[in-house]
Amino acid sequence: MDQGGWVNRIASYIRKENDVIYNCGVSGDTTADLLKRFNTECEARAKEAIEYKEQFVLVFSIGLNDSYLLDGKPKITEKQFETNLNKLIATAKSYTKKIFFIEISPVNELETSPIRDNKHVAYRNSRIVKYNEILDRVCKKNNLKIIPVYNTLRKGRNGVLYDGLHLNSKGHKIMADAVKKALIKEKIIS
Repeated sequence: MDQGGWVNRIASYIRKENDVIYNCGVSGDTTADLLKRFNTECEARAKEAIEYKEQFVLVFSIGLNDSYLLDGKPKITEKQFETNLNKLIATAKSYTKKIFFIEISPVNELETSPIRDNKHVAYRNSRIVKYNEILDRVCKKNNLKIIPVYNTLRKGRNGVLYDGLHLNSKGHKIMADAVKKALIKEKIIS
């Protein structure tokens, strides 16, 4: 990727304002995995932000790995996904009020249902839509901003995914632009 992923693109933009961004994403993580390490990830970074009188903003991109099917059964059920989101949000609110969630991105089912290197795993857009609906409902209930990307990425899905699942450079640009737009709108960055 010529300019890196969406987080690197946001970081490059934010560096111009002397702010710092951390990519705490772990490939393959679900909301359950994130919950296990979330406090540890936030404590040091929040303390540093307070010490340097910086904003502490959380932007979550989570849910795709919750939505997949493993041998025809959900990796994380819809009910558990909602429970996990509520726990994440409650914990996040103990660190900051500036919390954003990015919609889960679509997949190219020709390559993900099942995925090439593991016939037991299938990612499907119908499930992603359901998980995005849960995400939207939970965010609204908690008065949080959700950054829409699903429809924009879906329209160009054959040109935004390099393997049917992961964003390519064009997809990361779309994602970064959406995040940047939301952060500017909320006056987090200028």
